[in-house]
Amino acid sequence: MDIEGTDWQIFLAAQPHTLLIGDEDVAESFLASYEDHLASPIVEWRAPTPLNALTSGTLVIWDVDRLDHAQQRACLAWMDRHAAAVQVISVAPRTLLPLVEARAFLPELYYRLNTVCLSLADEAADPTDDVLVLIEL
Repeated sequence: MDIEGTDWQIFLAAQPHTLLIGDEDVAESFLASYEDHLASPIVEWRAPTPLNALTSGTLVIWDVDRLDHAQQRACLAWMDRHAAAVQVISVAPRTLLPLVEARAFLPELYYRLNTVCLSLADEAADPTDDVLVLIEL
């Protein structure tokens, strides 16, 4: 990963909404590598389970590319109410822009989730190596 130490520290301090693009196993490993730096509680959500009334902490949305329009609208409405106090990390195996262009994904939600986009697809066998070094700085 090509994130400089200072940039990584800013990222961790700012806790922006982040879209992780890559394999679920790689994303799980990546998230586990800096779990201690995420605001608590950390809640994971997969549709079609109803979105919890989390009002602080970190929300991890798995398979965000699979949300139907109703789930996307519900997520966007939830973000309108709570996103200022909750860091949202969403995970998709592929970029969402083609889905936005095909009108299969709401552009408003895409831009809310995609404050920072980290591609994990190009990572080596263990993407957490660089992350762990940067966290130690």
